[in-house]
Amino acid sequence: MQEESRRVMVIAAHPDDFELTCAGTVAGWMHQGWQARLVLVTSGDKGTANATASLTTTAQQVLSQREEEQQAAAAVLGLSDVVYLRYPDGELFPTMDLRRALAHQIRLFRPQRLFTHDPWRPYQLHPDHRATGTAALDAVASARDPLFFPDQLTEGVTAWRVGDIYLFASAWPDTFVDVSETFELKLAALHKHAGQMAGMPGMEQRLREMATEYGKRIGARYAEAFKLITVTIYPDL
Repeated sequence: MQEESRRVMVIAAHPDDFELTCAGTVAGWMHQGWQARLVLVTSGDKGTANATASLTTTAQQVLSQREEEQQAAAAVLGLSDVVYLRYPDGELFPTMDLRRALAHQIRLFRPQRLFTHDPWRPYQLHPDHRATGTAALDAVASARDPLFFPDQLTEGVTAWRVGDIYLFASAWPDTFVDVSETFELKLAALHKHAGQMAGMPGMEQRLREMATEYGKRIGARYAEAFKLITVTIYPDL
């Protein structure tokens, strides 16, 4: 097992996915000295609550707005490291090209812990969530072996084995993290995604109720929930 690097990476499909699912946990770890990087596969260039957007707004305008909102949200959390891969929103597939790009990000940042979408959640509607989760897990497997994408391995960039994978928005969570001290910060960051929040009335209350229920599992006021895959226990996964 590699020495713990105290780095955590989040691979998410869209701006606001991070804040909705695991920002409280990551913010808490950053307060403990962990470095964090957010990798956004798309910039949500088709995601807008504006019902007349097709007549008045371009995808590039939406992309610019959502990246600006993401930067503002990250600043609230104290997260300065955000990577935008800018794949087209709503058109993701777990291709070899996407796996290569994500494996490269893992090898560059060398995280001990990684968060991403649970691709096996039943009835998950958004195709980008399914595709991102699958590609991220495939990338974890590829990043650890030097004969996958060997052209990426240059001076200072080596194969890297992620230790723990936290799948968010899982139907079967088994790991609950106390976010009582960072939950309000998570909500403050989420509200920076003003374009998305306009189309999700009542979201803050639903998140608070969910975090309260998860918190009861561990005796905390608020918690976030994940399916944990510990790669170091099952090295051939």
